[in-house]
Amino acid sequence: MSRLPWPSEKIVPASLSTQNPLTIGLRLRESLRRRSPPGYGAMSDAQRGTYQRILLGAVTALVLSLGLLADRAEAGVSTVPPSMSLTFGIPGDTHTIPVSLTTSPGGGGFVAEGTQSVASSFSLSYQFNVIADPSVTGSFTLTNISDHTQAFFIKVTLGVSPIAGPTSVSGFDGPVLVTAPIGTPEATLTASPLYQAQIDGVTVESLGNINVTTTGGSATVPAEVFSNHPGPAVSSSIGVAFQGFTLTALDTVQVPFQATVVSVPEPASAVLLALGLAICLMRWGKLRVGPRRTAREL
Repeated sequence: MSRLPWPSEKIVPASLSTQNPLTIGLRLRESLRRRSPPGYGAMSDAQRGTYQRILLGAVTALVLSLGLLADRAEAGVSTVPPSMSLTFGIPGDTHTIPVSLTTSPGGGGFVAEGTQSVASSFSLSYQFNVIADPSVTGSFTLTNISDHTQAFFIKVTLGVSPIAGPTSVSGFDGPVLVTAPIGTPEATLTASPLYQAQIDGVTVESLGNINVTTTGGSATVPAEVFSNHPGPAVSSSIGVAFQGFTLTALDTVQVPFQATVVSVPEPASAVLLALGLAICLMRWGKLRVGPRRTAREL
């Protein structure tokens, strides 16, 4: 089985991960104070007070925005492997085992791989990549070592911290490779559906209505992808299930897959920043124009 690439390292901007947003805001305010705008010296005391209030409002909006972004960035970084389980089997004979995750090469995620088998029934090999979005990417290869067609069940469950709703769910399955052994020219895979993305054990999106028979010993089913599918809040887990697909005797199927769930970003930070800057620009424009002088005053 070919190895999937390791997930890219989670990158967090240094400005958010190493500095306190309040400190950034205070430094920004002090810097702006030192750099008085054109005409500041000619302002009246009332105008200067108004300018200072506008400046404070804009900086406050910026600080709140940075705080929200920093919380999100820090939430995506973890050095502790999450819990994961793998359920597999055939109707009436399923097994659930814990999956031991280790830090991936280069950091930024966790990986696991292994094999399982049931005598005279099937063999299963797998590899999983996990990053803290949360997202699980993986691939499994299953061989039906019996002398008859069987239905199979595989489910990967990743334990996660609660994620507020609404969420956005993305994922893919495939390309799916079906292979018959030498001397057996045909292999048949059926599934309806093959792939199910799940939140807390409930399916939120499905892919892969498949009924394919190999010609020449192997067949490939193109990958299917979905993105930004609306999902509910997450209580404790996300996962991918492959339920009830059938495979003919002695044949093999290989399936890459991925599922990612993220919280839909709230517009609060952008709104606060835009509102603060808009008010600042509007009021500053009025201050620069200043009170109109009448012809009598001239």
